[in-house]
Amino acid sequence: MVSYIWMSEMRLVYYNNGLICAASAGITFLLILGVNIQAQQQQPVTETIRQNSAVSAVTVADENATSASLISTKPSQIVQAVSMIELQFHMHVVSKSIHPFPETVYRIVMSK
Repeated sequence: MVSYIWMSEMRLVYYNNGLICAASAGITFLLILGVNIQAQQQQPVTETIRQNSAVSAVTVADENATSASLISTKPSQIVQAVSMIELQFHMHVVSKSIHPFPETVYRIVMSK
């Protein structure tokens, strides 16, 4: 009788462990799937600049997940690009520089 009760308790323990493992695997899968979907929905800064003809003179010199560096010879276009990136990517300007020779080039570095 005691061994029967002990075996029933062990089955219950194994069953509970199995449920916990299955639930953990399911939650992990959903979290990974959610991260992948979010990553696919975000357009990189480079693509956003390329697709907008109003900022055609702006070039993305460097980009990663948290920052972007923009260069342009046209100040009005770089201002438009900065505005667009601030709104869409929630980045802010961390540095500005102007290089006057051989032609005036504006460089903006933005970061999250």
